[in-house]
Amino acid sequence: MKKYHILQIVLTKTERDLINSSEKGHDAVERHANHLKCSFGKESWKKVRIQDYDHVANITAENQEDGFRIGNSPDRNEGHPQVELIEEGFYSVSAGDIFIDVETKEAFGVAGVGFQKLDVDSTEEHTVKNFK
Repeated sequence: MKKYHILQIVLTKTERDLINSSEKGHDAVERHANHLKCSFGKESWKKVRIQDYDHVANITAENQEDGFRIGNSPDRNEGHPQVELIEEGFYSVSAGDIFIDVETKEAFGVAGVGFQKLDVDSTEEHTVKNFK
């Protein structure tokens, strides 16, 4: 079994209000807009900055695909034995989220189909908000 840190964008109330009130909509918050575009292929990941993400959960799984399945289970926030919640706001795993293999420190973005290996400076992971 592997342990993965799950990184997601957790919007603040101010950011949600800005998105909902702005003519730009989702584009009003750059880190959120970049996250939403990650299902459009490899090039879309180039604007993603790992430090814009929050460490929201740890998932213990056989592999990333198994982690994706667990991260979408109905009880993911209610005591799933393979999920350790780190921060409120963990939502179902979707395109644009990031898995970090705790052992190898490799980062993988959840793509529209499958996973995209991300080239991340190993020291950069410590700049992720609330990284534990």
